Amino acid sequence: VDLIVKDINKELLENENNLDEEYDKVKDILKLHITLLCKENRKDEILPNLKINPLYPLDDCLSIIKEHDVLDATIFLYQKKGASQEALQLSINSLSSTFQRIKDNLQKPTSEFNDNIDTMKKKDFRTNLAICIEVCEHNQKTEEGLWFVLLDQLYMFSYELKKETKITNVYAFNQLKEQLSQDIKDLLETMTNYVGIKS
Repeated sequence: VDLIVKDINKELLENENNLDEEYDKVKDILKLHITLLCKENRKDEILPNLKINPLYPLDDCLSIIKEHDVLDATIFLYQKKGASQEALQLSINSLSSTFQRIKDNLQKPTSEFNDNIDTMKKKDFRTNLAICIEVCEHNQKTEEGLWFVLLDQLYMFSYELKKETKITNVYAFNQLKEQLSQDIKDLLETMTNYVGIKS
């Protein structure tokens, strides 16, 4: 299917005068390509394909990748549709889920605490936060308020930590608090480049 899609793309782009007529004939094949990438555990190939190829049917592909939980591609297509708030909310949902997993691990008895999970999830948190920031940067000309939605979420995380009473691994917990505090400072600094606030 990959080779067929490449041939289709080449042919369609070379025959732009008849693009609408030809596109109707191959749209199902393009949808099938995305579906197969999902089902064959090749989800990491979906976003690159969507970025370099404008011919995939947007709404159909969005429905497919949402069903298969392809986060990065879903965020990309939301933004392509102009649905920046949905893109950020999806990013924040993933960020919140990762944050909760970090807390869950910290609340386990000392004998069950997993250092590897703690390290991995904190790394995932930073990756998810970077995605959120990218969404804000990408849409800042039309949706400046997205920055404040993200900032509010980080402050909410910080507030949750202040109320936390079930932590068993104090060292890892303090690391998380310090990281989150730094993340908030970094976000505020980044925001000054876009929304004109003072740190």
